[in-house]
Amino acid sequence: MKDLNQLLLNFKYKQNFNYNDFYVSESNYYAFKLIEKWPMWEKNILNIFGEKFCGKTHLANIFINKNKGIKIKEEEINDAVFKKFKLYENIIIDDYKNKCDEKLMYSIFNLVDQDNKYLIINSRTPINEINYELNDLKSRSKIVYLQKLITPMMN
Repeated sequence: MKDLNQLLLNFKYKQNFNYNDFYVSESNYYAFKLIEKWPMWEKNILNIFGEKFCGKTHLANIFINKNKGIKIKEEEINDAVFKKFKLYENIIIDDYKNKCDEKLMYSIFNLVDQDNKYLIINSRTPINEINYELNDLKSRSKIVYLQKLITPMMN
């Protein structure tokens, strides 16, 4: 095959997570509706899970921009973060992989419950399927809203 001598164009790509740029599809409809329905949730903890690039972070950003709160990555969870969490009604943990201390995660669940806060956990796998060593965390992970997102197929 011949070399096509193609010119590659380097377009500037600016990632945004605007409300109007989120495409609501069959695979993310219920998660989107839960975000829209806040604070009328039956449970205070929502786990949005799915493959990489399925829209979890986009939904989290729509939620934070609309309802104010704090969003952190799992690797930022430590003892000091609880002071920040106290200041916000809404907490988002993005890209959760169960790498942080389970006692800290259990404490976050307790904080959300005791202070009537809301927590969104974005993960690739449902948190109720994680084999936690801490039994209290295992039982808490079973009583959250679960919403699966599916990566859209590209043609």
